[in-house]
Amino acid sequence: MSKVTKEQLFNFLDDENTGTINKTSIPQALRYLGIIKTKSEMDFLVQGLDEKINYEDFSSLVDEQLKSSLTKEQIIDSFDVFDPKKIGKCSASELFHSLKVVGEKLTDDDINNIKSKIEIDKNGNIDYNALVDILMQ
Repeated sequence: MSKVTKEQLFNFLDDENTGTINKTSIPQALRYLGIIKTKSEMDFLVQGLDEKINYEDFSSLVDEQLKSSLTKEQIIDSFDVFDPKKIGKCSASELFHSLKVVGEKLTDDDINNIKSKIEIDKNGNIDYNALVDILMQ
């Protein structure tokens, strides 16, 4: 994916050429820029916005979010601890165990939901790039 500027993205989303975009486009735009937020964080982010956003407000919002958000690359880099050989895979059981006991702990239901969306290979490993893509949806 080639690098797109905020202005190019805004103009793409402004399909009616009104100089504004609908606030419902914000989550899609942020994900495209690699800004990762949960659905509840996205909902909270857009709840106070006007229905239509001009470029200046969009640009400020994106800049603010870029300063405070992890990018896809940063999240992928965080898997290094599970992938010392740097092959793009990690042990599913080790990863899921860590997700249940470290940081913002996930429940068994959360883990099962993730498992249902990813492929675990015959060696018990997952492609964590694919996992990050799923989490960013």
